[in-house]
Amino acid sequence: IICFGAAVSSVGESHFSMIGFCLMISAICADVLRMSCMDYLTKDVKLDTLSTLYYMAPLAFFFIALGFFFFEADAFFSEGGGADKLLQSSGLVICLFLNATMAMLLNCSIVLFITYAGIMTMSLAGIAKDILTVGLGCLIFRQGVTLTQVGGYSISLLGLALYR
Repeated sequence: IICFGAAVSSVGESHFSMIGFCLMISAICADVLRMSCMDYLTKDVKLDTLSTLYYMAPLAFFFIALGFFFFEADAFFSEGGGADKLLQSSGLVICLFLNATMAMLLNCSIVLFITYAGIMTMSLAGIAKDILTVGLGCLIFRQGVTLTQVGGYSISLLGLALYR
């Protein structure tokens, strides 16, 4: 019910894009698969937080690298592209270190949250976060919401209430 409500609210977007919709559905499926794998590793295999990251980090690197080579490699490695500018940057090492540290802390917190609260609680918190993001976006940017979007988010909220 919750996923159906999210799909309905996406279709009701005033600037609907089928590519964006397919990417959103793909991202939701990939996130569910990732959280299911983390849940399996922490509960059934009984791995601790860092051991779980040892299994998940190479997979994450593979899929991010695959997306990079598919979508961005041409522009990055072209003459005058990102690689030349990136190598000339003096703060590259600091930026990469801070980015890697934040990513590791985020992944550790996700694994700990799934271990102690459960995968379903994390999914429900994600849906509530999405609804709050849209609501705040409407207030701050004065962007209108279509009736279909309101119906979709109402269906998602109904699913959240029924889960409780």
